[in-house]
Amino acid sequence: MKDVLEGALHYLESRRDSSLVNALAAPLVPLSWCYGLALSLRWSLEEFRSKLAVPCTVVSVGNMTVGGTGKTPMVAWVAQFFHRMGVRTAVVSHGYGARTSGSYVLLREQDPSPRVSSVAGDEAVLLSHLLGSVPVASGWTKASAVRRTWRALRPQVIVLDDGFQSISIRKDLEIVLVDATNPWGSGHLLPRGRLREPKQNLSRGDVVVITRCNQVQNTQALESEIRRLTRAPIVRGEHVLRGVWKVDSWEEAKPEVLEKAAVYAFSGVANPESFEQTLRETGVRLVGSKRFSDHHFFSAHDLEAIREEASHVKTEFLVTTEKDAMRLPVEGEMPRLGIPLLAVGIELRTAEGTEALQRALLSALETGPKPRREGRVR
Repeated sequence: MKDVLEGALHYLESRRDSSLVNALAAPLVPLSWCYGLALSLRWSLEEFRSKLAVPCTVVSVGNMTVGGTGKTPMVAWVAQFFHRMGVRTAVVSHGYGARTSGSYVLLREQDPSPRVSSVAGDEAVLLSHLLGSVPVASGWTKASAVRRTWRALRPQVIVLDDGFQSISIRKDLEIVLVDATNPWGSGHLLPRGRLREPKQNLSRGDVVVITRCNQVQNTQALESEIRRLTRAPIVRGEHVLRGVWKVDSWEEAKPEVLEKAAVYAFSGVANPESFEQTLRETGVRLVGSKRFSDHHFFSAHDLEAIREEASHVKTEFLVTTEKDAMRLPVEGEMPRLGIPLLAVGIELRTAEGTEALQRALLSALETGPKPRREGRVR
């Protein structure tokens, strides 16, 4: 169902100037209104319920839309910031991409593994791979995962991945991401658009990070709109190449290997355009690409089809994202491709507003859990 919705949203956005497509999509608008009403009712009910509160600082990284806004690099940035200060830090992820739901998994220094990704989710495995000794918990129910992580680890800070809509959890800092390349997803709520809640709710955020600023000409109009919605400080972030790895051995390769190389890219991420644009910025010649649904687990048949297509365009390298590499076939099922397969890692670099973000993080840590009417965990 999720793949169908993602495909439909992408189709509507790619043809947003078509009168015919907009007319055909008109029946979805009342459904968006119903979704908005249901959302308002849910929030109203939550006001009368106690929130889960753990005796540590909780920093949420979230967004306003479905689809990739760059949360994983931002979560890694925040967790590394605290870890470098010597603060006991843990990350709680939803477990997106897991083939089984309901499991609670705690990872440390997890090597890339499709088997683990099928249980914990590709984002959790990637975060564990990036963060090393920082523990990463994955659980289908965020509140339960936060509770169990506190009880197991007693961290000073929990970084909550995709937590903006988790209104049942007490949070000390809300970092909200807005994608410069597609900030509001056509401006409609689900299912007509990508908005998970009205954009006026951006005012709940404590810090707004505009991601992928380096992939648009300027962000002045977007920043002006954000300032009309919230007084929160605005941080400008860029998604840049972090490194290149040989997938078969996870040996790091020099980024220069991709310069002017003929590359065939494939991915199963929410924003494949951003991934392909990042490749172009490294100087590759993108001779072809294949896109799969977000969190797609690749089969041997998928890889063979990719190899067949790439062989017709004289490809030097097959390239995928570091997150997609977590969902490749397991050892023994991986076909022989005959073309070197590389994975590229992306990281977030703050271009403007870094000090404001750091001050907000330090303030949340120093202030500690806010005293409210909440159900505490001891």
